[in-house]
Amino acid sequence: MIGKNGKIKFVFVDKRSNGPKVTFKTVRDNTTQIEEQPEVEKAKAEFAWKVATEPPNIQYLDLNEDSFSDLLMRVIFNLLAKVASYNNSA
Repeated sequence: MIGKNGKIKFVFVDKRSNGPKVTFKTVRDNTTQIEEQPEVEKAKAEFAWKVATEPPNIQYLDLNEDSFSDLLMRVIFNLLAKVASYNNSA
């Protein structure tokens, strides 16, 4: 959802995920591995819609009827607040 006061991002991710994850390996001389991140569990992923918070500390919050309603009202309220302030100044 996009409003004049910002965005609310809906993401379709693994339902076990709490946020984006970055993994990397450091290699020296193309042969010696210095640091290795553990392998990601190879279980079959189950996906769900979640809400992503703003950067830099992005988290995925569960999306349900209540959270969607709250987010929708926040967008509507922000838009109505701007309209109300415009009407009062006219």
